[in-house]
Amino acid sequence: MHVTEYRNVNDLIKNKSKHAGFISIGPAPFEKNVLLRLHMRLSAKLVVRDSFVPSL
Repeated sequence: MHVTEYRNVNDLIKNKSKHAGFISIGPAPFEKNVLLRLHMRLSAKLVVRDSFVPSL
């Protein structure tokens, strides 16, 4: 497993081909337009979560 941290949504989208799996976002909610951009640009194999639950 390799973990990469992005603090900018544009950087994540730019590097989307380098990643597969889960994307975990912190406790601050994303605005609807940011989530829509992620949905439109990331592949179906990427999942955006607003919290990480290790038991899942």
